[in-house]
Amino acid sequence: MSHTAVEPSLAHLRLFCFVVRELRSDPKRSYRDMSTSYGISLKTFTDRIALLEGRYGSLIATLQRSPVKRLTLAADELYERAEKLLTDHAKLREWHPTGATQLKVGVTNAILVYVMPSCIQRFAANGRVSDDQVRLSFVETDVEELADLAASGKVDFSLGPRLGRGRFGGAIVKPVGPSLPSVLICHWQHPWAIEDRKSVSPSELSNQRLIALPSAVQPGGMFDNIDTDPAQGGERMIVTNYTSIVACVRMGVGVSIVPRWPEAIANASGEQTLRVIPMPKAKRTGLAAYLPPGGEDALSSPAKRLLSSVRQWVQQSLSLETSHKSRRKRASRQPAKRRKRKE
Repeated sequence: MSHTAVEPSLAHLRLFCFVVRELRSDPKRSYRDMSTSYGISLKTFTDRIALLEGRYGSLIATLQRSPVKRLTLAADELYERAEKLLTDHAKLREWHPTGATQLKVGVTNAILVYVMPSCIQRFAANGRVSDDQVRLSFVETDVEELADLAASGKVDFSLGPRLGRGRFGGAIVKPVGPSLPSVLICHWQHPWAIEDRKSVSPSELSNQRLIALPSAVQPGGMFDNIDTDPAQGGERMIVTNYTSIVACVRMGVGVSIVPRWPEAIANASGEQTLRVIPMPKAKRTGLAAYLPPGGEDALSSPAKRLLSSVRQWVQQSLSLETSHKSRRKRASRQPAKRRKRKE
């Protein structure tokens, strides 16, 4: 079957650039490891690489009886062109017509995936006709960079895990609500899912493969202070974003911890292959807005409206958490009431 019938897309090029960076760092990395880190199946991974090689020739050379992989000259040239194309494409997405108001927000991957979808819906629903020319874009970055982006004026404001109070990195830190709890997600055939566990403590993860984010992008130190013991079969597997975390858990690669945010729980609960288990003793995640030196008064009208939408989202999350606790309390009291009636 020929792979030249389909032209490579931006998704193929993004994967290829990821592979090049990984192999330049470690030429012995296997396709299986890279596909898992990228959050796709091994078949999808190899099919995309094969399509690129069908179009541009040999890109990755393997030595016989050796795990070492060597990038060809064609691979180096394609990488340079692909990087430029992806950069230009990102700039084009951020371009807006003259006269339009641009609203740019700094976020972490977790905020972008689990918080912003609902907030954008609220932002649009509360809009006015005069706001039709607002162009909203996001700068996805590490936790430590959020304050710098806001302080330097590269974004209108940043949104992420709460780091400190008052001022941090030159930006004004303003909490957008109380902290929210975390939960564990696992495959539906995991022993804890089969046992229908009602809760899991962080200490029980020592013999598990924990799918985690790098410390620079994890929200609120969620994966800190959780030890995995190799002697018991435990290990920590680092991936780049929450999409990869969910993909790995869905494939049964390991377990992970996610914020108990409405979108996170809805996404996980809707998956037949995932189970959600409360973790009462896990770290909670507090959200904060990182504002420019002028504070909230210096924000544009659309920026203030988006920040207000985030606060509404937090209140909704707290209401959902309160209702969950009330249902659990009522459920725990029912057996006692039944026993009293029998007596």
